[in-house]
Amino acid sequence: MTMQESISAAFGAVGGDIKELQGGVIVDSGQNDNGFWVRWADGTQMCRSPWIALLAKPALAAGQARELRGVGNAPVWVFPKPFIAAQPVTALCNCTNTCVGTIAGLRTQTINGQSWAVSMLEFKARNVTSDPVNHLSLQAIAWGRWK
Repeated sequence: MTMQESISAAFGAVGGDIKELQGGVIVDSGQNDNGFWVRWADGTQMCRSPWIALLAKPALAAGQARELRGVGNAPVWVFPKPFIAAQPVTALCNCTNTCVGTIAGLRTQTINGQSWAVSMLEFKARNVTSDPVNHLSLQAIAWGRWK
């Protein structure tokens, strides 16, 4: 099921009550190589990135926890649909079931209506397996206005 079908099914299951809400109508949603988006009639837009790969150098040893920092881990994300102004961005993290992690901080370098980048990423991770972990990933979400 696509994201659009899933959202449509969820709104359909709730019924007319949701459709009565101001701006509650989804007018566009979809995905491309840059991620997923949903646009509401009131001008609100949400974009979600695909998983952005990070490299742990040196690898996280079994049971090890540490912060991963630096420009080498700084991701760039081009929004799948443009916003009309600079947008706040929230990052989530995933460690592919091999570790637990949190985004400790993002120092923003550039945010505009088209893309997002950071000059410094602090990603705290703990390896919960008995094998070294090199590859981690994060996902970002941006909310804002499309009109």
